[in-house]
Order: sequence, then C-alpha cells, then structure tokens
Amino acid sequence: RFDRGAACGEAGGTGRRLRHRSPLPGHSCRSMGKLSERQSFREWLAANKAESTVDTLRELVNSDRCVMFSTTWCPWCNRAQEFVEDKTGGRRCLKVDLDKPPTELQDKPHAASCLSAMTGQSTVPNLFIAGKHIGGYQEMVAAAEQCRAGQMPEKHQDICAFFGKEQ
Repeated sequence: RFDRGAACGEAGGTGRRLRHRSPLPGHSCRSMGKLSERQSFREWLAANKAESTVDTLRELVNSDRCVMFSTTWCPWCNRAQEFVEDKTGGRRCLKVDLDKPPTELQDKPHAASCLSAMTGQSTVPNLFIAGKHIGGYQEMVAAAEQCRAGQMPEKHQDICAFFGKEQ
C-alpha cells in the first residue's frame, strides 16, 4: 500500500525522517494530497469507460471481414488498402480513422490507447482480418504470401479465404 506520509518524509517504518522538497514552488506533499483522491485520476481509472471502449473496438473488428485502424495522413494505410484491393479482386477494408473517429468512437478519447493495449501495436495501419489481429502492412503482406504458398496454419484459413487463397 502506498503511504503518502512515508513518501513525504514522515517516519515510514524505518524510523528515519526523509526530507522532501516539492518541485512546485509553494507546494508540499501534504498540500498536494493523494493522487488516488483526485477526481481526474479516478476518471482516468474508471474501468467502465475502458471496458466500453474495448467493447466498441471489438464490435468494429467483428463488423467486417477486414478492418483497418488508421489515420487520415498515413501513407502505409493507403498502401494497405491498395494491397487488399489488388489481392482480393476489389474488396476493401473498413477504414477506422483514429484521428477522425466514426460516431461509435467519438465519445471514447482513449480508443487508440485501448487498441494499443489490446494488440501490443501502437502504429497504424493496425489490421484485422476475419476478426484476427494481423499487425501492420508488412505483416499483412507476409500473411498473404503464406496463404499463397500454402503455409498458413489450418486455424487461420479464414485469413486465406479473405485473400481468396484457401489451401
């Protein structure tokens, strides 16, 4: 358990008194209060908001065979869309621009952070095919190549079906 008193120089079990200088002129640890007592921190931690954002992201991922989280200015996102069109005979990915979010994400300012936490990827394009996280542009090209070469594992044949290359 975090003990504000121990962190601010009061005896914290060691019998020693530590001196602390606040980096903010005119403030001491005592006057700043616990971080966990601040309303802004409680709002940031609100699990229901994060859960709601994750649920919305999952709904978007499952709403189309190919979903690409992108930004309006990303050249690799445009290349990914062109690659999909070329390799699938004109299909397109549902494009979800994180810098100009659709209605579903407009009240969820932390969508990009949640997506990054869900996938381990903080770059765009962030691609999903058949509800499965593929990765970025290069990973999508590699997946299409694995499908073409007949090397995609059986459990991921739905990805190959999207590219029209079932084994």
